[in-house]
Amino acid sequence: MAARLGRLTRHSDFDRVFREGRRGRSDLLLVRAVRTGREEVRVGFVIGHKVGGAVARNRIRRRVREALRGWGARLPGGVDLVITPSAACVEVPFERLREALRSALKRAGAWLDEAATEEAGRAR
Repeated sequence: MAARLGRLTRHSDFDRVFREGRRGRSDLLLVRAVRTGREEVRVGFVIGHKVGGAVARNRIRRRVREALRGWGARLPGGVDLVITPSAACVEVPFERLREALRSALKRAGAWLDEAATEEAGRAR
């Protein structure tokens, strides 16, 4: 069963992820992850003006959300993510972005391997 994707919106939630979260970096983005008691996966973005104008920043958000949406079963439920992409995320091919995101999620401890995913599916 895929974890539901929600949005991280409150300042206190962002603070908690920055303070307590584990970091995972790839060449295109930085992911911070912290476990919560919720069932859903909540995602927030920190994208500075150096990345580009509003159009570029929103395009990055949409692309990263879409990459996460396809991996619902691979993300552990009850995790808050804060993603900080670089400007290069606008121009890279989607598959390259997905690979960089997967790598950063693994390093941050927010990725279930195949064995854990199959076991979780059988338990439900």
